[in-house]
Amino acid sequence: MEKAVFFLVLAAFAVRLAAVPLVHQAGYTSDEREYVAIAGRIISGEGFVDSNGFRSVRAPLYPALLAVVFAVSGASLSLAHVLGCAIGSIAIYQGYVLAMRVWGDRTAALAAAAAMCVHPGLVIYSTLLQTEILYVCLLLAALTAGYRLVGGGKGAWVLGAASGFASLTRAVFVGFFPLVLAAFWWMKEERSAADVRNLLVAAAVCLFILMPWALRNQQIHGSLIPVSSGGGGSLLTGNNPYATGTWRTENGFEQWFRERAREKGIEDPSALGEAAANDLSGVIAREYMRDHPVQTLGLALRKSHIFWIFPITHSDSYLPVQAVAVGADALLLLGAALGAVAGWKFRRQLLPLFLAMVFFWLVQAVLHAEARFRLPVVPLLCVLFGYGAATLVSRSRLKETFGLPGPRVVFCSCAAGIIAVYVFTGWMFLRGMIH
Repeated sequence: MEKAVFFLVLAAFAVRLAAVPLVHQAGYTSDEREYVAIAGRIISGEGFVDSNGFRSVRAPLYPALLAVVFAVSGASLSLAHVLGCAIGSIAIYQGYVLAMRVWGDRTAALAAAAAMCVHPGLVIYSTLLQTEILYVCLLLAALTAGYRLVGGGKGAWVLGAASGFASLTRAVFVGFFPLVLAAFWWMKEERSAADVRNLLVAAAVCLFILMPWALRNQQIHGSLIPVSSGGGGSLLTGNNPYATGTWRTENGFEQWFRERAREKGIEDPSALGEAAANDLSGVIAREYMRDHPVQTLGLALRKSHIFWIFPITHSDSYLPVQAVAVGADALLLLGAALGAVAGWKFRRQLLPLFLAMVFFWLVQAVLHAEARFRLPVVPLLCVLFGYGAATLVSRSRLKETFGLPGPRVVFCSCAAGIIAVYVFTGWMFLRGMIH
C-alpha cells in the first residue's frame, strides 16, 4: 500500500471512530437493535431468529459476525463498532484498487479513494451495526477480483467467495452474480478454456458458500430459499394501493391485504408459515402490478427518486447532516457524470460498474426503496468521480474530452438534469411534500 493511500485509510478510520458517538446520540436504530438481538440469540443457543419469530427473513452473515464479536468481547458493542469502522476504512483501499483496475491512473484512483473517505453515507454506515458497510466491502472485493481475472490474473475463488459472502449479507447479490460473471466474460477480447474454468470455479465456490444456509432453510421451511424469505414481503410493501415507495405503508394496507388473502381462501394470513406468507405476499403483489400498470410505474418512479436523490443518513440524523449529505451526493453525481463522459473510451472497462448501478437501482424500483440501498453504488460513483477529478486537473485531458461538441452536449445535459432534479427535490421539501 502506497503512503498516500495508507494515510487516507488511517484518516478514514479516525473519522469513523470519532463519528460513532455522534451518530448514536439519539440511540440505536431499529435495525441495529434487531441485529444485536439476533446475535445474542445465536450465542445463547436459541438459533438464528428475529424479534418477529422469523428464521430466514434477514440474511445471516452480519448477525453471525456480530455473534463472533460478542463471543470474544462479552457482548460489548465497542468492539463491534471498531470492527465496523475498520471494515469501512478497508473499503477505501478497495476503492483505490478498483479504480486502478478500471483506469490505470493513480490520480483518478486517489481521488476516488478520497471521495470515499469523506462521503457522509459511507462514514455514517461504518458506525452503524448494520449490514451495509460489510456488503460494500464484499461487493468491491468481488468486482476487483473480476477485473483481475479479465486482466489475466488469478483469483477465481476470490470472486466466488466474495460473491457468496456478499449474497449471505444482502440477498440481492444472488441475482447480480450471474450478470457480473457475464459482464466479465464479455470484457475478455480473447477467450480461452482457462476463462471458462475461472468462471466455473467462481460459480462453484459461490454455490458452495450458499449451500449450507440454503439446506438449513430447506429443512426448516420445506422450500428452496437460497438466502432470504422476505422477497415476497418486500415486493408487496412496494406495490399496493397504500405504498409510499419506502418500507412504510399508509393506513388501510393491513385491511386491504387481509381482503386479498380472503379472496384466496386464507382467513388469517398471520397463521401462515414464514415461507407460505412470503409466497402469498408475492402473489398478491404481482397481481396488483399486473392489474395496475400505471400506478406501478408511478411507484417505480417515486422509488427511483428516493434511491438516487434522498440523503444517505440514518433515520435519526439531524437536518444539517442531511443537508451536507445532499450536497455531497450532488457533487458526487456531477463528478461521476464528468468521469463517465471523459472516460467513455474505457466503456468496455466500465460495463461491470454500470451494470451494478443499473441492477441495484432497478431492484429497488421494483421492490421498495430506501436511500441507504444506494450505498453499494456510492463507491462505483466515486470511481467515476475520480476520473472526473483527474480530468479537471489535466489541461490536455480536458481539451481531449471537450474538444468535440458531442461530449460537451452530453455532459451539460447530464449536469442540467442532475441540478434540475435536486432543485425540484428541494422545492418539494420546502413545500412539505417530502420529509
